[in-house]
Amino acid sequence: MRADIKLDTERLILRPYAEPDREEFIALNCDAQVREHMDGPLDPDSASSVFDRILEAGPTTRPFSWAIRDKARREYVGHAFVSRESQDADPELGFLFRSSVWGQGYGTEVAVSVVNFCVDVAGLTRLIATVDIDHRPSIRVLEKAGFLFERTVEDENEPYHLYALNRPHADRR
Repeated sequence: MRADIKLDTERLILRPYAEPDREEFIALNCDAQVREHMDGPLDPDSASSVFDRILEAGPTTRPFSWAIRDKARREYVGHAFVSRESQDADPELGFLFRSSVWGQGYGTEVAVSVVNFCVDVAGLTRLIATVDIDHRPSIRVLEKAGFLFERTVEDENEPYHLYALNRPHADRR
């Protein structure tokens, strides 16, 4: 199965990362406002290391990662990914957007597109997403994409919600 598939929404293109995306990816991940609900900003070296791992994974292996670009302006607006902490862990959906595009419905477009890819193309039947308990915009995005609240989890930082999407693959009986 190939993860180098471009995903298109009405207004966005999600495509695999390439080296020219490095600086935009680093800027996004070093932005304290953007990463407020993701354990805070990364420093440039850490963000660059994450980017290196994305490129090293290549387009035919998991985790899946996409650069999100606005179709009309071709500008980089965010990052979407599906990753696993371990081989036994459920795949987890995540996304980050530049604050300049918040509130425009991009999160829902991306979440629905990635969910459809994961179920219809990648054959995944379960996805999870974690979200701060007070982060209403991301909770609404997850719910619009079909995720349901599963439980609240306590960790060393603070409690968060775990949302899950359980959907049988379309070809399964």
